[in-house]
Amino acid sequence: MAGNVRELKMALQYALVASGGKAGSSSARLVRAEHLPPMQSPLEMGVASETTASEASSGLHDAERDALRKALARADGNMAQAARELGVARSTLYRMLKRHRLGAFARD
Repeated sequence: MAGNVRELKMALQYALVASGGKAGSSSARLVRAEHLPPMQSPLEMGVASETTASEASSGLHDAERDALRKALARADGNMAQAARELGVARSTLYRMLKRHRLGAFARD
């Protein structure tokens, strides 16, 4: 997946969590601009620096980790329930947990 597509996907996931909505459910809330992660356009930044990109990536990473922890806590560690709440496949949830080293939080 191209870097820009990945960044867009992460920004949308962040916005969904920030809005309190659940992907794929009828109770999903409207995602508004204020739910998007703080970003600057390349014109506002001048030339994008590695530090800025790294900091933005870190913020999204932290937001995703928090969303995973909260979903697993609400689901009492049940992977299928947490995956449904997050709007992702169970296999995707496993990959996300592995990426964040959160396997100990899961219970099947």
